[in-house]
Amino acid sequence: MIVVIVGISAAIIVIGCGASWRKRPSPVAIQQAAAEPITEMTQKDVAVIREFAKGETYLRQEAIDIHRRYIPHLGVRGTAEMRFMAEIDSQSPDLGLRSQYRRELIGEPAWN
Repeated sequence: MIVVIVGISAAIIVIGCGASWRKRPSPVAIQQAAAEPITEMTQKDVAVIREFAKGETYLRQEAIDIHRRYIPHLGVRGTAEMRFMAEIDSQSPDLGLRSQYRRELIGEPAWN
């Protein structure tokens, strides 16, 4: 991290932090993952991600939180829902893959 103080007003510019610190699971989440083995997502969580994929944008943050909660258990790309959310949650998503995964979730046929 680089901190630069500029001028009399002492404006601080932070360079190089990025947003990667927000994506790391918390120590509590890691402990819960070790204590509770989870092999699949709940139907409610799957439904939230699928509704978000269909266009319900108000569910975005909830879907991201669900995705991040399951990463220690299922891996980043463990299910179709996790693959889709990995592209949503990425800092540099592959828009072609995101589109393909969205079509898989909402049941539209893939175009050639």
